[in-house]
Amino acid sequence: MNKPLVSVFIPAYNNPIYSKKTLQSIVEQDYRPIEVLFLDDCSPTSLEPMVEEFRKYENDKLRLSFFRHSKNLCADNFTFGFDHCTGKYVVNMPHDDWWTDKHFLSETVDLMEQNPECYFCVANSLVENTNNVTVIHLPLSMKNRDTWKILPGDVYINMLGPDCIGYPAWSGIVLNLPMARSMGAFHYPFTLSMEEAKVFGEVAMDSFAFHFLLSSIGSVAITEKVIGVRGQPETAICNVNVKQRKKFMGLTAFVNNYNIYKAGLNGKHAQAVKQRAWKIIPHYPVNKINLKVLKRYNYAIDACYLMLCCYLAGIIYNCFHSFHFNIKKRILRVIRDKEILHLISKWYKTRRV
Repeated sequence: MNKPLVSVFIPAYNNPIYSKKTLQSIVEQDYRPIEVLFLDDCSPTSLEPMVEEFRKYENDKLRLSFFRHSKNLCADNFTFGFDHCTGKYVVNMPHDDWWTDKHFLSETVDLMEQNPECYFCVANSLVENTNNVTVIHLPLSMKNRDTWKILPGDVYINMLGPDCIGYPAWSGIVLNLPMARSMGAFHYPFTLSMEEAKVFGEVAMDSFAFHFLLSSIGSVAITEKVIGVRGQPETAICNVNVKQRKKFMGLTAFVNNYNIYKAGLNGKHAQAVKQRAWKIIPHYPVNKINLKVLKRYNYAIDACYLMLCCYLAGIIYNCFHSFHFNIKKRILRVIRDKEILHLISKWYKTRRV
């Protein structure tokens, strides 16, 4: 029986020592066929010699391709990877992550092949150089959290995010590539490109839009079982000052999530997904009211309101950094309450009359 092709692409910049571990963990997977795309984002010294060391593993079930960009694509390197993969399933494997479970691909592909409406799988990862800190934390109500569970899309999407289980590492996600492509998951309006980011005067970050889009039409398999390590080299974005990172993420998250909220999704979980996109936006503060973004949305009331929420969230985080987490959650819950928006909208319409 022919098994579906899994594409694994590796956005990389420097750090060949990490990339070697990444590649080694891929070739040690017990699943085949695999295609590996290594994307060197214009490293000062080409990573091709290191990649060539792994040509010895190539055969008709394992293909290895190398790409070197002539300039830094940064976040667009992720889009390049998704666009050039040819498999039914895909993994975005950062070059500083590696797998420790050689059965990861076998288990996830089997799950999705046996459950056609399950469009992606999410597993856990350890964070490097920590005392066994993991990336996601499933609720205690989920028994046997180290086994795979298939959840309806609306259940999963309401668990996802900074106020719940967190976000999985990219290397812990296997997704149905044709389905994600058909929904436009990796391009604007659901993913902010570098060009779009420059227009708004911000920095683009890789998008998690596919979580929302695929959850709107089907189910998700998830486990708290650790399948790999999320690396933390000194130059990694996760080691940048937290406030600086939030500054980068704020506008990108606003645009991507607002576009999901406004999208004409019609899957069986579409309404839950759109509501979750709304609720999650204020968790990513912005340091200013960006008029260029609001102009793009013709100064729609809900866009202006959400931008104000994100700005207020920024003030909360910056001025009241020592606030107890639960107090922060309550404040965020108030400012993102749609009832307030309804009152503002009603007042605005009255004023126009």
